[in-house]
Amino acid sequence: SGLDSRLVPRDIALAWGKVAEYNTRIDFNWSQSGRFCRFELHGDDYRNARQYCPNYECEASNNHLIACDSSTRSKIKKIRRGDHVRIKGYLVNLSAVTSDGKTYYWNSSTSRSDTGNGACELIYVTSIDWK
Repeated sequence: SGLDSRLVPRDIALAWGKVAEYNTRIDFNWSQSGRFCRFELHGDDYRNARQYCPNYECEASNNHLIACDSSTRSKIKKIRRGDHVRIKGYLVNLSAVTSDGKTYYWNSSTSRSDTGNGACELIYVTSIDWK
């Protein structure tokens, strides 16, 4: 709810590289809530991820999507778990003034080696294609 949900109606977690390749064989225990994406590896899954996906922390991201127009917004809402999508757009920083006069900031990460709060990408989406 609020300003952020009007500007960014959907968050999606993306995986690529070895993480995407091994996702069906390694249980990353993905979860997403409260604008955060998490994964947890346990036991053999942790050992396999370290062996087969040594850069697994850098091959997944949590993305907050801003649509450039209503057609793109509709496509964003159609993305489902397991879809293979190609998203084109721009990393952006957002600043706005709320109706009560408070300034609101939301900045994109510009690094794939960061993790935790603030490591997400804020993307102004210009096109989406399903592969």
